[in-house]
Amino acid sequence: MGKLSDAKNKVKEEQKDVQEQLDILISLAKSQTEIFQQRIEASLKDGKISDDLTIPITKVLAKQLESRAVYKEGSGDIVTKVTEAFKQLFNGNGQIADAVGSIISTGIDAILGAGEGTEKIVETYYVVVEYPALVRYDISCWGRNMKATGYLTSILTSAISYTAYKSAVDVSKMDFNTFLAAYAGILNKAFGDDPKQMKEMIKEAKEIFSMFKDDTVKIDGGDDVQYVESMPSTEHYIRHVEEKKSVVGDF
Repeated sequence: MGKLSDAKNKVKEEQKDVQEQLDILISLAKSQTEIFQQRIEASLKDGKISDDLTIPITKVLAKQLESRAVYKEGSGDIVTKVTEAFKQLFNGNGQIADAVGSIISTGIDAILGAGEGTEKIVETYYVVVEYPALVRYDISCWGRNMKATGYLTSILTSAISYTAYKSAVDVSKMDFNTFLAAYAGILNKAFGDDPKQMKEMIKEAKEIFSMFKDDTVKIDGGDDVQYVESMPSTEHYIRHVEEKKSVVGDF
């Protein structure tokens, strides 16, 4: 009886140790999320006041922040929840959402699949069409795996930090070929086996780009440039939407 009682106490102690480890990991993940926020925002601001060789933006529209720590057995749930969260942020074509979501899940899988004690970071950005707008997504992921080994258990724990920023593309600072070159990777992943659909998506992107390029209004305020209106006129916009509905129906 004494040995059984000792074993139960050992298990309880180990469960406590694992929980403490998870608490440490979630703190690390939250700290990394804060670092990602600062880094992404600094990059986006730099692109507004100078040419940092990335696709420029006007304003940040939304952001998602995820910090999680789990037992290895529950790590698959992280991938599902993060990719589903991204799809809620995205308001465009479903196949484009799936393409970006699969890239995110591949990155997180690589992080979670790394060995014990491994720490990995994945940082990237994409530009896509979310009719009737052109949008940039900045996505950063961090992960770390740690093993808790005890009297009766050996558990691999994982922490993930996921940060995504959604911003409006500044078409006044680039030509269409630059946008298309950045968009091409996602288009190929989503429609690589459907050239006709890809051609339609490129045509849609060109129409939107031209619409905003023709009617962009900018107020210049020195280094702190404020884009108070980066849209077509109301009449232009309504006419364009009605023309679109006549072709594809309500959306």
